[in-house]
Amino acid sequence: MLVTVGLIALFRDRGATLAPEHLSRMGRFTSDTHGRVTFRSKWLDLRTRYPLKNWASVFFFVKNDWGLLEKWGKMKDLPSPLHVEEEDIMRILKVLDIEHLLFEVCHISRYIKEEFLFKWSRLGIELTDVLNEWNSEFMKIKYLQGEFKWKYDHKTKEANDQKASKEKIASLEARDKRSQTLIAEKEAALSGSEPSKEARDHIYDIEVKALEQQCIEDGFIRGFLKWVRLMQRKTGVQVEGVTPSQASDDFPSGSNGDEIESELQKAFDLDVDDETVNIE
Repeated sequence: MLVTVGLIALFRDRGATLAPEHLSRMGRFTSDTHGRVTFRSKWLDLRTRYPLKNWASVFFFVKNDWGLLEKWGKMKDLPSPLHVEEEDIMRILKVLDIEHLLFEVCHISRYIKEEFLFKWSRLGIELTDVLNEWNSEFMKIKYLQGEFKWKYDHKTKEANDQKASKEKIASLEARDKRSQTLIAEKEAALSGSEPSKEARDHIYDIEVKALEQQCIEDGFIRGFLKWVRLMQRKTGVQVEGVTPSQASDDFPSGSNGDEIESELQKAFDLDVDDETVNIE
């Protein structure tokens, strides 16, 4: 409002600073279309320096170079220029002279500054509390994040271990399956060779029976050597003291007991002084 601008300029010319917030504490200016300016003040008492409980309303007329010919109806801001004189301000604010007004403005400035510092300090304390709370929450979140990360890594490690165990178990099962298949094939091959085994056993039984018959007919020594030959042929193991040629050679049917005894002495490396093997 232009009345406010005029008051600020007035105090600036007197060497004092009057900010809009000062005027808002001093009172409110309103105007109507007839040029009447109303000032509702809640001023500080010169003696107590405490705000008055009630608002005091006064009004005055200002000069307008253009004149107020229009009827605006409701209270509105006056157009420029407005001329507010010092005596009007002193009468409205109820001060004796301009020096008292300047003193009140300086006091209001100090009061506003102290109030501002108080509010700033209180706001600083509130902000500090909020920052401390945020810091505490941040530390909690950081701790929870670290704990969650440890749990996540632990679960991931367990999952990887379980996956590796499953893969190892699957590999072992596949290997066991292949082994079982190979065993089954071997068993099938062995079961398929049973007839040949039975045939060999049958031939062996026939040869043993024939050997027994020959032992009865030709004597024990000749049958014993044939038995050695048969065992070497079946098992492939050489009897100690009997060479393969000795075991494989058949004695002539006309050989007497002395020839057979000589061959046995060579086979078993018997000395002359050893016990004599009598061949009947």
